Amino acid sequence: FSAVSLRAGADNSLTGLNPLHYVLFFVMGILVSLTQLIPGLSATVLLMIFGYYSSLMENIGLELLSDFKLLLVYAALGIGFVVGTLMFSKIINKLLDTQRKPFFFVICGLSVGSVISVFLGNDCMEIYKLWTPDTMIMDLLLGLAFLLVGFAVSFSLYLVDKKRESASKNL
Repeated sequence: FSAVSLRAGADNSLTGLNPLHYVLFFVMGILVSLTQLIPGLSATVLLMIFGYYSSLMENIGLELLSDFKLLLVYAALGIGFVVGTLMFSKIINKLLDTQRKPFFFVICGLSVGSVISVFLGNDCMEIYKLWTPDTMIMDLLLGLAFLLVGFAVSFSLYLVDKKRESASKNL
């Protein structure tokens, strides 16, 4: 996905669209439906990978109703989402019944891949370009501090759950 993001370019505006773009938005809607069915996947990340997140967020508003081509973009996404949800929910149920362990590995891989693609995506690349040595060090230290705090909180919650589970077994 990261290669798609870097190839797509940072400026994927919603102007000058041709019919093929609407097919792309339909397919993106199908893929976005997966983010609602598979834990750890994010619609935001997926749209960032394709380079359309900012454009889609910027064009939500009242002017959407007056621009028919723009309305078609969101209609294609919505229809794709419904089709994808119906299609993938059956496929995922079948995979969970027949290939549970390999499917969980796929879910883990997609989750890790989506995290990596965020850091290599167009939006983050724009931030990296703005870094100076001072801001880079501050951002990295702040990020590391939040990572450590998040890990400590997660691990603490794990320990509390283990303790609670142990206490309930002893009763």
